[in-house]
Formats: sequence, structure tokens, C-alpha cells
Amino acid sequence: MKKVLSIIIALAMVVSMMPLCWGAGGFADVNAESIEGSAIAKLYDAGVVNGFNDGLFHAERGLTRAQFCKMINKVFGFTEVGTESFNDVPATYWGATEISIAQNAGYIKGVGNGNFGPERALTREQVCIMLVRIIRPEPIEFTGVITDAVSDWAIDDVKTALAYYIFTLEKDGKFRAQQAITRGEVSVVLSRYLNSSTPIVKPDSEFVMAIKDLSRAFGTMQMTAAEKAVLNPLKECLDKAIAVADEGKVEVDENYIKTTYAKELKKIGEAYNSMSKANVDAMRAKISPIISIKAASVLYNLFLVEKASSSGGGGDGGGNTGDNGNTGDNGNTGDNGNTGDNGNTGDNGNTGDNGNTGDNGNTGDNGNTGDNGDGGNNDNPGDNEDDENNDPPAPTPDRSEVVLAIEKVVSQITTMQEEDEYLFNSYELTVIEPLMDCLNDVLDDAAGGTKITKAYVKGEYGYYGGPIPTVKSAMKNLENLEKTDPTKPYWTKLKTTLGKLDPDATTVLEDYFLND
Repeated sequence: MKKVLSIIIALAMVVSMMPLCWGAGGFADVNAESIEGSAIAKLYDAGVVNGFNDGLFHAERGLTRAQFCKMINKVFGFTEVGTESFNDVPATYWGATEISIAQNAGYIKGVGNGNFGPERALTREQVCIMLVRIIRPEPIEFTGVITDAVSDWAIDDVKTALAYYIFTLEKDGKFRAQQAITRGEVSVVLSRYLNSSTPIVKPDSEFVMAIKDLSRAFGTMQMTAAEKAVLNPLKECLDKAIAVADEGKVEVDENYIKTTYAKELKKIGEAYNSMSKANVDAMRAKISPIISIKAASVLYNLFLVEKASSSGGGGDGGGNTGDNGNTGDNGNTGDNGNTGDNGNTGDNGNTGDNGNTGDNGNTGDNGNTGDNGDGGNNDNPGDNEDDENNDPPAPTPDRSEVVLAIEKVVSQITTMQEEDEYLFNSYELTVIEPLMDCLNDVLDDAAGGTKITKAYVKGEYGYYGGPIPTVKSAMKNLENLEKTDPTKPYWTKLKTTLGKLDPDATTVLEDYFLND
């Protein structure tokens, strides 16, 4: 009996010293010697994942959006809480803070109607999109062949993820893009980035992405001497701003560029405006196909701004010649010869900022007074003729059927996007984003009292390089892309989507913004 007892004790001691290879991270349902098990153990030891109340990990189960946020935040070190809240994520929800951090980091968005969908399962292609947003690898060509379906809004990011071996295809070429990703699959991917030396930063703003796109494009262009005089110093300016943006200490936006590079912008503008129209057209033709719509907007609204032309009857609406009158910026006086912005009034009247009046010919700001009248700051006095507190009446907003139809376009497209985060892919957004910006600007004009007519819209937004030509150019690019590559029918898809708008909204959209 003593001999049997000794054997049992000895066996127990041996077993107690053996590693539990069958239970990675203490989970009995995970094989520690497998690739998946090793990844789970690594994440468990780092505090990234936990098991369930039954003591198991359940690697085969799907991953919810909230669970994914928690894992991503811990692996990549995101900690800054955002300000946006979601209707379906109460403050008491276990993942509320993780979701707020994720939204602020920019790698995940809501699902529409003010909701986040915290308990929704994630698909493999959705995870590709989010990881590419975070890691931001340089685009390289994927030479493999995916044999099963991938959503068109995800295909580019799926190929990028495959090209960098973030994911791999199965032996038969399948990726299972639209299937729910499992906890085990995500663990394998994320374990590679745990304590990685790969720098992970908050995704670039749209503005920074735009200037990076411009820098890349100018670095590959074949330029004439005239183009080099404009684009080389512009690229130098862009590269300096990009370096500052990548440091992450200063927010690089339009105001930063205007303030920091004012001298450079002036020289670039002078070089650009000294080019002939033929050279400008040729340069634009080279640039347009190789930059995004957002980059084009930044380029032509911030850097390459065309100088306002002078013509006939004066400046902003009067005078003898443009902004000058008879002599440069003087004419008879002030900014505009005999007229400022209006007939005999403008900013000067007959003599600088005084003449017979203050800011306006015979009528200061209103009546015979202005800031000076015939003398000093009084005359009859005050800034108004009879009542110094007489404010001008508020403008009457335009609420015509046209404006109501434009409001309907904006509302319906916005609702579509809220209901389906992936409704428009990156190609289609080159049309939708500038179109929505233009529509909202027109609505702002209407709210300010401007009468919205077709002639007004075409004149105010249809100028060369303006919002409407930008939208039309993007539409043409989509159409040409579909003709040359039938696997990218984005033009047809976009027309179908816009065709779902109410008929009156569609009519105004086409007549005022899309058709010649």
C-alpha cells in the first residue's frame, strides 16, 4: 500500500511541474501550441482579452463592435475620450468609454441615426477597413486573386490588408470578406502589433491627407519650366507642413498654412497668375487625373487662387475701372476712383475715407453722417441719419420650391449615409462630398436672403475650377473608369443611388448642378 501511495504522489508531483500546453491563458478550450492559441495567450498576458464566465475563451465566436474597440484601444494605445455620444450607448454600458475613445481615434464610426450598434458583429472586410485606417500602410499592388465576393466599398482596403499580409487568402483563394470575424482570427492579427515598434498615430485629417496627396502627385509629375516655377516651391511648402503634421504637436489646417507660409503663398500665387491661360489649362489637365477631389479643392482654393479679373464699370460694382478707378489703387481717391463698391459711395466718396461723407458718398454709413460727414466724427451726427440704433432689417430667407428641393436632396443623401456607413465607396465620394458642400453653400445663400435661381447657381458656383465643374469632372472620371474597367461599375451604382431621391429633388439636382 505504501508503494502504491508513493507512486501516486510522485506522479502528482510530475504532473504539477508540467506546462499546461492545452490551455493558453488559462483557457481550457485554447491550444497554446497553435498559432491562434499563442496569439490569444500573448494578448491575455497583456490584458487585452479575457474569457467568459464559464472560464473559456470561445475563439470561434464572433466579435462585436464594442469588443473590437476595447481590443484595438489596448493594442494601439488609444486613450483619448471623445465628445460624441450615441443613442444606443448609455453611460452605464460596459464599453461606453472604449467606444468614445475609438470614435475619437477615427478608426470606427456610427451606423446611422445617431446609433453605434455596439452589439453588432463585425465582418472580416470591415476589420480590414479599420486596420488600414489605423496602420496607414503605403499603397502597394496586390497580385493575388480573390475568388469570393468582397463588397465594392471594401475591396481596396481588403487588397491592401492582403498585400501587407495583415490577412491571408485561403488555399482556394477565398477571403470570406462578408463573414463575421471570430475572436480567434482578430487575436492572431492584433498580436503582431502588440508592443510593436511600428509607429501608430491618429489618422490624418482630411486636410492633411489632401496636402499629402498633392505632394505625392507633384513628386511624380513631368513639368515644364513654367509649371516648375509654381509647383516646386508649392511642394516645398507642402512637405514642410506635412513634416509638422506627422510630428502631431500642431494641428495643420488651412489657417496654419495661411499664417505660417504667407510669404510663400504670395510668391506661388504671383507665379501662378503670371502663367498664360493655355499653360494654366495644360497644367490643370496634368494634375486633375492624379489627385483626389479633396486635394483639388485645397489646391485651387488655398494655393493656386486665380486673381480676380478687372473689367469695365468697376471693382465690386461701380467706379471707372475694377478696383482702381483712374490710377492704380487711387483713382481720384480711396480704393475706387469715383466709386467704391457702389456708385458715388463705396468706401470713399470723393476723398479717401472722408470726402463729403464717411464710408459712403453723400451718406456716411447712412444719411449725411457716416464716421466723418463734413467734419470729424459728428456732422449730423452718429452712424445713422435720425436714429443711431436703427439696425437694418434682417434678410428674408428664400423658401422657394427650388430651395425646398435642394434641402430635400441634402436631407435624403444624409439619411442614406446614416443608414449605411458604407453606402458610398471612396470613388463615389469624390462626387458626393463636393456636391454636398456645394448644396449646403447654396442653402446658406438662401438663408441669407439670396434668391436662388438657375442663373445664380451657375454663375456663383459654375466658374472654372469651381464646385460644379469639380463635381462634373469627378462624375466623368467615374464614367470613364467604368468604361475601361467593367469590374468597377461605380458610375452606374451612383446614378442608381441618386435615382432613389424624390422626383422633384432629382429634377433640381440635375438641372441646377449636374447638367450643362
